[in-house]
Amino acid sequence: MHRQREHIIEQMEKQQSTRQLWQCLFRSFSDEGFDRIIHLSGTTRRMQIVSNFDASWNEYYVEKGFMERDPFLRYCTTSYRTVRTGIDHIREHPYLNAAEMQVIEEASECGFRSGFSSTLQRFDGNQVNAWNIGSHLSAAEVTRILQEKLPYLQMISYYGSMFASNLHAPAADNDNSRLLTARERRCLELSACGLRTRDIADLLKRSEATVEFHLRNAREKLGARTREHAIYLAIKLELISL
Repeated sequence: MHRQREHIIEQMEKQQSTRQLWQCLFRSFSDEGFDRIIHLSGTTRRMQIVSNFDASWNEYYVEKGFMERDPFLRYCTTSYRTVRTGIDHIREHPYLNAAEMQVIEEASECGFRSGFSSTLQRFDGNQVNAWNIGSHLSAAEVTRILQEKLPYLQMISYYGSMFASNLHAPAADNDNSRLLTARERRCLELSACGLRTRDIADLLKRSEATVEFHLRNAREKLGARTREHAIYLAIKLELISL
């Protein structure tokens, strides 16, 4: 276990961009059977969501307002103890309401059956840094893995967050710009053309909250202070054209 721990830390240290680091982390979790990963960090107003779910799920998550009723954020990140997550454990949490159960049920349709929380900074109503580390495997199979590998998996999440924080800098320094999705680039392009959030939402047939989500993510990835600054950097880096 010690050699495995040293190896993964060494691999994390070699990554030169946040994109490479996340790919390294997702592979490391997947090697242990955990292939449904969600990481939340930041504040409620500037929350960054990183996951290896399909991009359409991340957009759907925002579009449906799941952030406001996600039981993971509400219950699992308020303490440092490990909480089992996923559809296979839904009966262990009788306090969940119908809206909260819907989030879990819809995540299960994307393969998230059983997992656990790893919280680095408890959610205090404003700021959080936490992982929802899930798997397509059954609760019994995940339990067997955790009996042997829980400390190692928690270590990956701790060091992963630390290295991600160290790499968080303007795009010119860390290659974050390559993480911009097609939707984020499109929202920036339309914003650069003078369209307001409402206009962009109407054009793309998405909610205003979804457009704000994409624009906020673009600012974070580019290391921009404002929307205008993000547009400037995107044009300068030839990520968008007018």
